[in-house]
Amino acid sequence: MKKLIILGLFALAGWTSFYDITVGTLNFLPGTHRAEASPRVQQTDGLTYRTVTVEPGDTVLSVHERLNPAAHIAIEKVLNDFRTLNGGQDPNHIQIGASYRFPVYGDDGNE
Repeated sequence: MKKLIILGLFALAGWTSFYDITVGTLNFLPGTHRAEASPRVQQTDGLTYRTVTVEPGDTVLSVHERLNPAAHIAIEKVLNDFRTLNGGQDPNHIQIGASYRFPVYGDDGNE
């Protein structure tokens, strides 16, 4: 019986961890809605982009996936284009509440 209870606790911990990582729980808190990207698509240096204000939990790649759901772009290209659009800003050190330019790609991966 002890083994069954321990197995059940491990299963519950695994399921809640999986749910939290894939779906997240912070979206259920009042006042934590995600900011929308600017509706205007702009272009500079030959790159098309949208300006997005970073919210808690956002990464460069998570914002890229929201803006480009159908595009299959190499991670290195996304990070390099982010650096180009943001004056060399390190994609690993973006700040919550700050606005950054995120590349927007067509379905074929071209700007």
